[in-house]
Amino acid sequence: MDKRWKILQAALRLLLQHRPLVREVDRLVGKLGFTQSAKAPCRSIFEATYPWLTNVRNKRAARAPFPSSVWQEILLAAVALPFNQFRTDAPWSCRVEATDSSMTGLGSLDLLA
Repeated sequence: MDKRWKILQAALRLLLQHRPLVREVDRLVGKLGFTQSAKAPCRSIFEATYPWLTNVRNKRAARAPFPSSVWQEILLAAVALPFNQFRTDAPWSCRVEATDSSMTGLGSLDLLA
């Protein structure tokens, strides 16, 4: 069975719980975050989830109810799972790009390797 299918099942199972175990949510968010590394636009989904997890971890809560924003973000990340992939057989490119996060764009580099 495809690992993404198992992650989707785990997400739906956790979302159906009123007060899930925080460690299970933490692990699920980690796995979803790893799958999002394949597609840059998906990395911005967990805007409310990371602060919520930090907050419940600091309170050392074993279980915690989902705020609606966290529930929605986890659902969106689970539904977006099929899009979190890239082709490993794509043609090789010798072009290397590197940028920094400056507002001016001066930290950009483009060269052929």
